Amino acid sequence: MFAVAPIGLTGLLALRTEAVDGVPMTGFGALALIFAGVTLLVLSGARREKQLSA
Repeated sequence: MFAVAPIGLTGLLALRTEAVDGVPMTGFGALALIFAGVTLLVLSGARREKQLSA
């Protein structure tokens, strides 16, 4: 979310690139990183539940 904030909604629609901590980042790239992180958290939670029930 830190990477999406400087770009904003208008930057997402205009496909603008902003430097986030010196790294060029597009809004869609930042959103992809957020979704990847959420996916990894969900998968690790499911794996943990499976280990606890075994």
